[in-house]
Amino acid sequence: MIERLACICCDSAEHVPSDCEELKEALRRDLVYYEGRFIHSMDSHKPLWPNYRNGGMKEFKGTSTPQRN
Repeated sequence: MIERLACICCDSAEHVPSDCEELKEALRRDLVYYEGRFIHSMDSHKPLWPNYRNGGMKEFKGTSTPQRN
């Protein structure tokens, strides 16, 4: 049996990153951006690493919904 990878952004196994509404919203609000195939923080310009099975990137960033001050 093949295990499906979770979404890199929200850790859901229900969709892939290209279908992730949270990631689409973060991109629309200019909170993150793609550089090559990696997602980067607009604030630090550093890549956001996967945090699989621990809530995804939203937990890695310490928030359930990406927010910008």
